[in-house]
Amino acid sequence: MAAERYGLQVYHSDVFDFLKASHHAYDLVLAIDFVEHFTRQELIQLLYCIKEILNKGGHLILRTPNGQGIFAGQIIYGDLTHMTILTPQSLGQILRFIGFEIVSMKESIFPTKCSISEVKCRIDNVGVSLHIAS
Repeated sequence: MAAERYGLQVYHSDVFDFLKASHHAYDLVLAIDFVEHFTRQELIQLLYCIKEILNKGGHLILRTPNGQGIFAGQIIYGDLTHMTILTPQSLGQILRFIGFEIVSMKESIFPTKCSISEVKCRIDNVGVSLHIAS
């Protein structure tokens, strides 16, 4: 895998199994083009699991298509694996419901496909940055 070439640990498993079995706490969780592949109920469960494995003050950085964008219909219906499309308002609503504090929300500048090195050097410019409320 490309990530292994950069010295990153890589796990391949069901995300719910991984998060529930994790005995580690993390300072950062990245979810890039990921959350739109879950139903709303699964997304709520996923976000609760992520919140549980974050250290106090830890961050969740995620990127997901904007449901208010001009191509929202193409995004949700153009890919059969897309189950949920969120607007900035609905994303903020679900995150606050789970207990996240929204640090920033902005348009992503990433191209659709990017390498690990691009992610590492541009990490501060990703869509929504959140952290656990104290």
